[in-house]
Amino acid sequence: MLLLLTRISRVIALCALSAVSIPVLADDLLTQQRQDFLLAEKLLKQHDDAAFWQVASRLTTYPLYPYLEYQWLQNNLPLTDKVQTFFYCSTVIPVMPCY
Repeated sequence: MLLLLTRISRVIALCALSAVSIPVLADDLLTQQRQDFLLAEKLLKQHDDAAFWQVASRLTTYPLYPYLEYQWLQNNLPLTDKVQTFFYCSTVIPVMPCY
């Protein structure tokens, strides 16, 4: 009986810990994504496409990710070849353009 109570208390303790750690992990991810978003915007202003797409690839689940794509397109609109490549690759490889 004592062994059963010990196991039950361990299960309860693990459930309590996981309930606390999941929101913490989500908060950490959101904090990292916010920092990466700001970094991606900075890289856009510096016209560093390779570094931008490397950072942006970590933000595909971030709610503001489409704004990064919009900003990139706005910056590169005069460069028709890059924009065509963007649209082609985003349909073939929707996660990130092929650069």
